[in-house]
Amino acid sequence: MASRYESDMTRKEKMQLEKEKLSKMNFKEKLAYIWEYYKAVIFGIIAVIFIIGTIVNIHENAKYYDLVSIAVVDYAGLQDVSPIEEDLKEALGTGDKYEKVSIDTSYSFGENLENADYNTLMKFTAVIAAQSMDVLICSQAVYDNYSKDDYFLDLSTLFDEATCEKYGIKAGDTCLDISKLKKYQDMGLTYYEPCYLTVVVNSKNTDNAAKLIEYLEEDGVNERSVHRSAGEKTADRKRQGDQRSSDLLYRSFCSRRNYDESADSASCAGTWNRRLYFYPEAFGRV
Repeated sequence: MASRYESDMTRKEKMQLEKEKLSKMNFKEKLAYIWEYYKAVIFGIIAVIFIIGTIVNIHENAKYYDLVSIAVVDYAGLQDVSPIEEDLKEALGTGDKYEKVSIDTSYSFGENLENADYNTLMKFTAVIAAQSMDVLICSQAVYDNYSKDDYFLDLSTLFDEATCEKYGIKAGDTCLDISKLKKYQDMGLTYYEPCYLTVVVNSKNTDNAAKLIEYLEEDGVNERSVHRSAGEKTADRKRQGDQRSSDLLYRSFCSRRNYDESADSASCAGTWNRRLYFYPEAFGRV
C-alpha cells in the first residue's frame, strides 16, 4: 500500500504516527524532537496559562477593599505592621475575607516640614487627592501645616453629643490627641507628643474611621503617661529622634546592598541587627 501523506491523515492517525516515531527514540532524542516540532505549541500553552493566571489574580485582588486606610507620619519602628493591621481588621470588620486595613508608614516629614523629602510631599498630596487615605496620624507640625487648608474633617460630625463629650471632642475639632491612649501606645507606631489622629476631609470610610477612634478609646489613657516627668518626656523625644536616625540608616543600609524591601526584608533586618549588636558605637547605640 502506498504511503499516505500526513496531511491526508485523520487526527487519530496523526497521533498514532507520532506515537510510533517517539517509541523508537531514546529520552534525549524525544526531547529534541518535541522541542523542534512543538516549541510553538509549548510557548502558546505557557502564554495562555500566564494570561489566565494574571486575569484570575487581578480579578481576585480587585475583590479586596479597605475598611480604613491609615497613614502614619514619622513611624517609630522597623517591625512589620501586619499584626496591627490584622488586629484592626478583626476589631473593625464584619468577617468578610476580602476586608483589609492598610497602614502606610512611609511618610517621613521630620520636625521641620521645610526640609521634608519632596517625594514624600508629592505622594502625600496625590494619595489624598485619590481618596486613598482615610486617617492621618501625625505630629503637631504636620497637623498645623495642613489643617489651615481644611484637609481634615470636623470630628464632632462622626459622633453623637454624648460620645463627643466622652472623648473630649468639641464642635470644630479636627484632631484628637491619641498619644496617651493605652491601645495606641501598645501599637508602638510613634513616640512624639502630641500625636494627632485626624480624618481626611474626603475620606470614603468615615464610619470606620469613627470605629477606629472608638476602638483606640476603649481602654482609656495610660495613667502613667499622664503623670510623666519632664525628664521622661525629654527621653521620649530623644528616643524618637534616635529611632528616626536609625530608620534612615537602616533604609540606606538595605538600599546600598540592593535588598528588595518586600522580598528580602528579613535578610536585611538580620544583617542589620547583627551589625548593631557587634558595632553599636557605629550607630550611636553605645
